[in-house]
Amino acid sequence: DPEKPFMLLYQFKAPHRDWRPDSMYHDLFSDFDFPTPSNFDDDYAGRLAASENMMEIGNHLNRRDMKQVPPAGLTRRDSMRWLAYGDKGQFWTPHDSLQGSELKNWKYQTYIKDYLRCVAGVDRAVGRVLDYLEETGLDENTLVVYTSDQGFYLGEHGWFDKRWMYEESFKMPFVIQCPGVIEPGMTSNHMAMNIDFGPTLLDMAGLDIPSSMQGKSFRSAFAEEKQTGRNSVYYHYYEYPIWHQVQPHYGIKSGPYKLMHFYYSMDEWELYDLESDPREMNNLYAEAPDTLVARLKSELRDLQIEFGDDQSLDRMRSMTDTVISRVYNEPRKALEKKE
Repeated sequence: DPEKPFMLLYQFKAPHRDWRPDSMYHDLFSDFDFPTPSNFDDDYAGRLAASENMMEIGNHLNRRDMKQVPPAGLTRRDSMRWLAYGDKGQFWTPHDSLQGSELKNWKYQTYIKDYLRCVAGVDRAVGRVLDYLEETGLDENTLVVYTSDQGFYLGEHGWFDKRWMYEESFKMPFVIQCPGVIEPGMTSNHMAMNIDFGPTLLDMAGLDIPSSMQGKSFRSAFAEEKQTGRNSVYYHYYEYPIWHQVQPHYGIKSGPYKLMHFYYSMDEWELYDLESDPREMNNLYAEAPDTLVARLKSELRDLQIEFGDDQSLDRMRSMTDTVISRVYNEPRKALEKKE
């Protein structure tokens, strides 16, 4: 009934590992190769946590990711193991003549093309919804948001996947359409967090924002006279070692600076000036002025208190252990016992 208000959540898993596009896109991008990012061969100098990762395109994409076919005659379990080979850094190549940088580039081209083919499928599906809204006239009174739960590495730092606070996965796409409220084509440098999405949508719909919600509306970012948004944003990642051995860390982005603390099995701080080092290759923490570090740590602490994340490091580590045991280890042990 077009006369009734509605809310539709349209979600996609396609651009997720192991990137299997619709057959209609199998030949898309097959006639050229994509250039690699400038830090594709990052050696992680000065970044201990990054150096321990297990999400490198050259070393951790497995045979399933690369769409290899298991040899005939294997049992189902052996086929699964064969396909997963490479997850832990085991060396493999589709043929002995493909080695070194050529092998790494082959993996990258296979990965990036399959990923973008999946995204092309998402684009097509979203386009069908937008076309329907326009054809029925619903677009004139419908708020449309296109977003994601995080960014994704497409070869930056030599990586696939996400999780880190580095820019490529820290940033999140957010495209919004609301005729009569938002001017088409406008952009905003307003900083926001994903906890701000709910309050913003409620605000756009003219509804009250419950005091129990942590976020704040950034509707003002769409106004002609833009108001100042957040001066800083907070991040915390705590799963470890699953997946990809990304060290738990929290941090703050404030103006051009980003400060991160890796804390689970190390005590490492990283600081970046995003204006002079947008690729985050040069950790400035050891040489930064004490006043700058103190200010950022103070802002970081304030945000942790604001969001109820002002816990001891032991408590944070315990949270990691509890989640990994409950969500990953216990179901896996139960499955192994059943088999």
